[in-house]
Amino acid sequence: MHSLAARLGICVVDDRPDPGRPPWARAAASVSFGEHIALSSRLGDAGLRADVLAMALIVAAVMGDTDVGHPCAIAAPGGLVLISATRVLPPGDGPGRLATLLARACGRNTPSAAFEYTVAAVG
Repeated sequence: MHSLAARLGICVVDDRPDPGRPPWARAAASVSFGEHIALSSRLGDAGLRADVLAMALIVAAVMGDTDVGHPCAIAAPGGLVLISATRVLPPGDGPGRLATLLARACGRNTPSAAFEYTVAAVG
């Protein structure tokens, strides 16, 4: 999935944990402006990291600054979406379902690559 991100022009980096940072900086992943993904280095398990990355890639693909009325779209006016490490079972409709399909297409045998997420207020 890292090579997929590179082909799409999305930069993926590991974020170092720092207890002094604000809560949003301690998310499993953060996606900014659909171009940058920061994966938490606390995600030690390779399978969990892959599933969170799948979710982050889908979030990057479907986020925008306005609500377009599509069930998979994420309106993030500030350009920042935070993904938690809380898995959603079953994945349901929307970005989580797409993330699960992406993870499976990349060889993951996972029941769900859907995670809770929130649009961060920036500013």
